[in-house]
Amino acid sequence: MRRATNKYYRPDIDGLRAIAVVSVLLFHAKAPYVTGGYVGVDVFFVISGYLITSIILRELKSGSFSMIKFWERRVRRIIPALFVMSLSTAVAGYFLFLYPLDSENLGKSLVALPLFLSNLFFMRRDTYFDTEVDTYPLLHTWSLAVEEQFYLFFPILLWFLWRFSKSKMRTVVGLLGVVSFGLSVYLLHFVPGNFFSAPLVPHSFWGGASNATAAFYLLPTRVWELIAGAALTNVAGVQLQRWQAELTSLLGIFLVLSSMVLLDATSSVPGLAAVLPVGGVILVIFAHHNTKTIGSKFLSWQPLVWVGLISYSLYLWHWPLLVFARTVYGTLNLFQTVSILLASGYVAWLSYKYIEMPFLQRTRCSSRLGMFLCGASMLVVLAISGYLLLRLDTQARVPEQLASIPMAENSLGSTYWRCFRSYGLPALLREGPCVLGVRKDQVIPDFALWGNSHAGAIATTIDELATAHGAYGVSLIEAGCAPVRGVEYPVAAPNCDTFSQYSLDYLTDVSIARVLIVANWYGYVGGRGEPGYIKLPTQTEFTLANAQLALESQMRNVIEQLSLQPDREIYILLQPPQHDNYNPRTLFYQSIYSNKLANDVILTRGDHEEAQVFVRSMLYRLADDFPAAHVLDPTEEFCSNGTCELIDDVVLYRDFEHVNYFGANRMTPLLEPFIISSVE
Repeated sequence: MRRATNKYYRPDIDGLRAIAVVSVLLFHAKAPYVTGGYVGVDVFFVISGYLITSIILRELKSGSFSMIKFWERRVRRIIPALFVMSLSTAVAGYFLFLYPLDSENLGKSLVALPLFLSNLFFMRRDTYFDTEVDTYPLLHTWSLAVEEQFYLFFPILLWFLWRFSKSKMRTVVGLLGVVSFGLSVYLLHFVPGNFFSAPLVPHSFWGGASNATAAFYLLPTRVWELIAGAALTNVAGVQLQRWQAELTSLLGIFLVLSSMVLLDATSSVPGLAAVLPVGGVILVIFAHHNTKTIGSKFLSWQPLVWVGLISYSLYLWHWPLLVFARTVYGTLNLFQTVSILLASGYVAWLSYKYIEMPFLQRTRCSSRLGMFLCGASMLVVLAISGYLLLRLDTQARVPEQLASIPMAENSLGSTYWRCFRSYGLPALLREGPCVLGVRKDQVIPDFALWGNSHAGAIATTIDELATAHGAYGVSLIEAGCAPVRGVEYPVAAPNCDTFSQYSLDYLTDVSIARVLIVANWYGYVGGRGEPGYIKLPTQTEFTLANAQLALESQMRNVIEQLSLQPDREIYILLQPPQHDNYNPRTLFYQSIYSNKLANDVILTRGDHEEAQVFVRSMLYRLADDFPAAHVLDPTEEFCSNGTCELIDDVVLYRDFEHVNYFGANRMTPLLEPFIISSVE
């Protein structure tokens, strides 16, 4: 086995690698109970920090350290196996990813990968715990980008400190780790819902990612985990008594394993919650440094060590295989899932034997210059393959009878982007509301559109109607934010507090005669079988009853405040039918690989009205109580024949709840009178 002849080799660390990679595999396979399996990556980070720092310090002490030699080893270790997996993924994606957005995202991720920017690419898409995770076969390369970035700067830092300030090395590196940990705690625990920003970098560069997402993906908030491993080199000479080593080892293994079942997608990783797996790895490595224990014997068990040896290739191959299998077969059953994982193990063994080892043993690209040229060539080929995927006429590859499905996702109209997706809260606070229709010299607009992403979904239709009738309007739109104030969300959302306060202040100060309020009301009060999504600060739990009380009481306050303006009319748009089982990508691939359209996306009018019975009664109640309030109900526009239409020559929705441009146009009979009334 590799490393067996290396006097510094520790089989227990390969055992730790095995546990880490298996936990990631089980998490990605959606195995029950392993809700925190993704922290296997955190385990890898600590191990990498320990091993890399140990190597660098040994060579600095012996005077044999060379930056070029270090980077050559990293290239040999990382690039060849990554290249084969990524190029194979590109080829498979060309044939299997017929959905245009999938092909486009694969191309972009292939361009980001050789630039060591995969973490930034996926951070901008906020994908790791999203339902869209299965559309990114290279998602897992984000962690490799973090390590590669670490390998670029950390050796230089250690070399510089060793040469010019050896006595301060521990202090500087330790301080760097403390600052990194403090930053991740701050972003995850104090301002998780805020948009991420950084000095001197335009806000748009981060793609609207939240602080919590940025903390998960970026090196500055992850480097403390690698430095935690590096810190273990300071205790190399510490000798524990046997009972101390046994206890420390077992406690460490327990912490690592327990983190994989106790944590979940909502846990603050890499914040305070990450202390559990990181601390566990530190205890295990420390305990086994000079002492054999029951724990070290367990981790040195040959089957575990073997999995640890192929862990890098296993990590590389399992995810694209799962993604492509789910693309073809949809939801995988137990047999299919186990088959994919076993196939991943076999391919990983082949990769280890025929790709990793030949390069590490210098039987391929044997010279240093040759290895750098090989590595650079591989990265260039990946970038070119990504560019070629981006140059594809993806729409031309879509079967004609299915062309409307992928088009639906992007059929949103220019105003959707101008006044919503590219016009977030910072622009709203800086420049004021986005203009709709015909801008006039008058100070007071004719109408206002206020709401969350569902207001954005109809923005283009409103803009076109306003232009046709010479109306001047403004929009106040922020994703995820209910058009009320004084409520709390499951994930802290200070942007929503700021947005709602700004919107109400604006509508109070400016005497706009017509206000249209739009939101996914159903989503805030138990949509898709979920508990309530909002609550009052005085309520302790997010429950359906609390959400209903919060929504009605705060909507009453909003309408009461807006009604203080004389001659103002307030229109509230009920949510269009919500097709809980509809996913355009799933429907598209089912139609191709199963040769049939999915029947489970059919929604009857009765089911729609039953699902939204509370919202309908609540809004109509408010309309009865406030003469200035009116409810616009789009049910007839979508469900006139007893079935709520999802497709009518073209697809009317971009996802299960948001209408697209065509769906918004369906509501013209409701929306046009509102626009006309604003200019009469």
